[in-house]
Amino acid sequence: MTDIDDLTAAVEALLAAAKQAQRHIDADTDEAVFCVVPNREVLPLLDAARAVATAATKVALVADEPAEPPFVRGFADLSVHHLPRKLWDNLGNYGGVRAYDTESGWLVYVPDDPREHVEAERQAGRESGFAVEVPDEIVPIWEFARSRGCDYILFDLDGEVVDDLPTWDW
Repeated sequence: MTDIDDLTAAVEALLAAAKQAQRHIDADTDEAVFCVVPNREVLPLLDAARAVATAATKVALVADEPAEPPFVRGFADLSVHHLPRKLWDNLGNYGGVRAYDTESGWLVYVPDDPREHVEAERQAGRESGFAVEVPDEIVPIWEFARSRGCDYILFDLDGEVVDDLPTWDW
């Protein structure tokens, strides 16, 4: 049950109670006149209350949504020295790696599950007869980035050297 359903149910219960109170007061006593609101006056008020409650709930639900749109993604800014020279020169030529050449490095997509991705690429290669290579050196870097919530890695000349990852001098 949603907040709107809860509020609507409460308004309906209030309406039923108001109708019951009207009948009870009319039948028994005049002493509780302050509780009596004729039904023709109650209904528009309850409709307005329902509309306000629905609008307030929608505003509350929107306020709980994340402030950032879903298309905002993070990336790890890493040194080019986290790649061996042979990968650096040809990173865009590996079928199992989505890499985009930049002025000073590579922008690389990080699969959701790097090891599963490698296995799926290799299986697809076996089935198609075309070898799809995913360099072993990239997998721990993908895992490092993904464990930190990154969807991409920017390998850059000015990127950070991370002690947890291997480096190559070239």
